Amino acid sequence: ITLENVGEENKIFFELPKASDIGVDNCGGWFCTGISNILLKDLDGSLTADGSTAVSYMPYNLGVENSETCERSNIQNAWVCRDMNWSLLTFESGDLDTLTRLISPVYVRGEESTFSNKLNSYMDHVWDGFYTGLKRLSRFHSVIENGQSYSVSYTGTIPNLMRYQLQGASNEDDFVILSKQYTKPQSIKVTADGQTVPAYYQRPDNSVTIQDEDGCGANIYDPDNRIITFKATADCMINTEVMNAIKGSVRYDIDINEFFN
Repeated sequence: ITLENVGEENKIFFELPKASDIGVDNCGGWFCTGISNILLKDLDGSLTADGSTAVSYMPYNLGVENSETCERSNIQNAWVCRDMNWSLLTFESGDLDTLTRLISPVYVRGEESTFSNKLNSYMDHVWDGFYTGLKRLSRFHSVIENGQSYSVSYTGTIPNLMRYQLQGASNEDDFVILSKQYTKPQSIKVTADGQTVPAYYQRPDNSVTIQDEDGCGANIYDPDNRIITFKATADCMINTEVMNAIKGSVRYDIDINEFFN
């Protein structure tokens, strides 16, 4: 891209959420959040001021506020991050009531950082004649820093089937670690690109961890706290599904001679 006499605010500018979108016929009781979770990457530096540095641009978002590599640009209403270490986490409900059951606000929080992002469901785009259809897709987008661990918590009951994908990553080996807590004790099945990934089970001392060499979908289930933790890599499609089954273990005394016989 070749630019001549173009101001910074004319290169990139992110609109603010509109107050007019708040209401039962649009975004519900607060702003829609998709407009605040846009990721634009200047891969060759041709949009940047010096024409050489690769930059990630994101609209003003409190989740990015405490990043050490990002600076606020008021004239662009953006965060300008001098690295490519950002992606877009997209996830959605796969249940039949995805258009009618609200599970928002959804919170994405850093496990080892101060990152925090509050997400809303999609805007209502359905009309029945003169009346709103009151149907809002339970799909969510969050800008996210690669190589970090995050918890994802829902205001409503977590749907039985959820899909997750790390989009817009710059490298094939980019990843994030996600965890969420269920209210039900059932087993959780994790699939990555259609393949079931067996779970590791957490020990009482929390010594089981996901390793760098583990692939997409590697997961740990903590049955005592009903927490599933899994690894999402670039563009891999992950499904988490509540199964109609539980796993249990039994301990009991047995005579040592009976055991060996």
